Amino acid sequence: MQNHEETHKKALKIFSATVAQILGEDDSVSQEVRRAADSSSYEDQLAAEAAFDALPPEKRAEISGYAVELALVERKRNSSAVSNGSDAAASEGTPEAAIEDDEEAEPPFLKSAESELGAR
Repeated sequence: MQNHEETHKKALKIFSATVAQILGEDDSVSQEVRRAADSSSYEDQLAAEAAFDALPPEKRAEISGYAVELALVERKRNSSAVSNGSDAAASEGTPEAAIEDDEEAEPPFLKSAESELGAR
């Protein structure tokens, strides 16, 4: 089981990959978020948060939605690696199961963002 710091770092990496994919690698917000994900310093996280909050609400919602989708896929991948499949019935009806059942649920850049994070 991961500790809070490891989980937070993984979430920042997922968020960073999502921001870079949507806004572009050279965007100032992407650079702030990447710096926060790489350093994990509190000051860098505050700067990234301020940069993200300055985006238009529609762009923040788009990025957040895709980041959540990617995090759910990552969580599903991790849980299926740990599980031997006996929990399949328990996961029915969860967001993870919906992603598996609906190919359209994955954001269009998901495969490239997953490759940035590295296969597990």
